[in-house]
Amino acid sequence: MASFSTRPLLHIVGDSISLQYRGYLREHLRKHFRCTREGAEKRAFKNLDIPMGNNAGDSASVLTRITLLLAKTRLKPDVILLNCGLHDIKVDPATRKINVTIAAYRSNLEQVVACVQKAKVGLVWVRTTHSVDAIHNTGKSPGFQRFAKDGVRYNRAADEVMSASGVPVVDLNAFTRGLGKDTEIFCDHVHFVERVRELQAAFLAGWLVARRESVRR
Repeated sequence: MASFSTRPLLHIVGDSISLQYRGYLREHLRKHFRCTREGAEKRAFKNLDIPMGNNAGDSASVLTRITLLLAKTRLKPDVILLNCGLHDIKVDPATRKINVTIAAYRSNLEQVVACVQKAKVGLVWVRTTHSVDAIHNTGKSPGFQRFAKDGVRYNRAADEVMSASGVPVVDLNAFTRGLGKDTEIFCDHVHFVERVRELQAAFLAGWLVARRESVRR
């Protein structure tokens, strides 16, 4: 991984899951990284299901954001902590159409990796957290569905892209699954209770600090 200097600049790009653990993560990393994230946070929290502000949304939106970010000279992060996938696998209940096809998802991620590596910026990929059909697609609907099988497929596609490009991967999906029963860890259709957000941040911080130390040796 490139550029793990003294208190390097870590730029977070991701969906609402990362928005919810971001504050805890920033506190855990205070002595090790400077953390940034572009976009209006208050606006993003108005509706976590609709990408706006610093909720990066799907992989197409992430590609645009990162391309614009790295074109700026005033802000060049040392490392980008990246996730996207939950918005890609949204399904329209009426048409059954998925928001971003898996081929397009793979292509978008390949372009993101190429863009970041060309800029000589470090990249860490965070595997997308899971959804549960019986929790997400019943009860109060956010206006779209998600299916667990799609999450598995898209995570697998991302794994292949990152492996082929030598991008380190942190498995937040597996870690989160181990934190308790699904009925206990979700606060709504896809987001997590406060306890889980804190633990996710601690896990990511531990991974990032350990990675930084191993690279510096």
